[in-house]
Amino acid sequence: MVERTHHYNCKFIQGLPRRTRSDMCLSLLGWLSIESFICERKLLFFGRTCRLPYSAVSFRILLRRLIDARYNQYDLRLGFACDIIEILTKYGLSKYLDQFLNDGQFPSSATWKSVVKSSLYQVEVVKWHHCMAVDPDFVVFKDIHSFCVPHAALRVALRHPLIRRQAHFVTSTCCLIRENLQHNRILCDKCGKLFDDPCTHAILSCDYTVDARDHFWRSVIDINPITFSVHLGNMTDNKLLNCILACDTDFDLENEEREQFNFMCVNFIYNSCKLLQNRNCY
Repeated sequence: MVERTHHYNCKFIQGLPRRTRSDMCLSLLGWLSIESFICERKLLFFGRTCRLPYSAVSFRILLRRLIDARYNQYDLRLGFACDIIEILTKYGLSKYLDQFLNDGQFPSSATWKSVVKSSLYQVEVVKWHHCMAVDPDFVVFKDIHSFCVPHAALRVALRHPLIRRQAHFVTSTCCLIRENLQHNRILCDKCGKLFDDPCTHAILSCDYTVDARDHFWRSVIDINPITFSVHLGNMTDNKLLNCILACDTDFDLENEEREQFNFMCVNFIYNSCKLLQNRNCY
């Protein structure tokens, strides 16, 4: 129930349909799974308890429970001590428990918080990359958005609240775009051309959106007259589309130039797709 609410809130914040893949929606906001969030709270609480003075009742109860769960022969499957041992093992933090039980030493609050966040993030990254490697729905998405970093369109919307609708449109497009394996040709009723993918056609090749496309390229030239525009121009259609949908680039740009490019991409995608009014684009 908690996980379902977490996923619903993530989609609601971005204005995405309820049937959108939850793992994609979470990554667009830069959120980790609800499981990792709960584990983080438990680990931080465990750290605070371990740093209490020995005379504290909570400390002595936890120590007794840990010893029983760790060393005694009988099976203890329930309780906070068993739960925390499983979490520490899962995230590779068992050495801190061993150190605590052996000599009573435990990291400071700031150190433990940093260790917990780093360990949880690394495990989530491994799970995410495994999911992208085996799930065909991520063939296109993994080239558009990296893991657990807020999408550039959402960062633009924070700085420019008036284009929140455009930003939500971009993120929904990133979630819904898929690799076209059937290559069914569709006739565009605006320009008369046949196309395979509606999003690629709307953004890169439709004659009906040529004015928006020309405006975009003129703006790109203004950012960096030669090198950046050449860099984009040398990309294949798929690479260029993914770059525009990501609203970001790996090209070395100054912060102001990168923000300008992010803003341009958000408006360009929204204007191009809305011109065609083709629901297959989003």
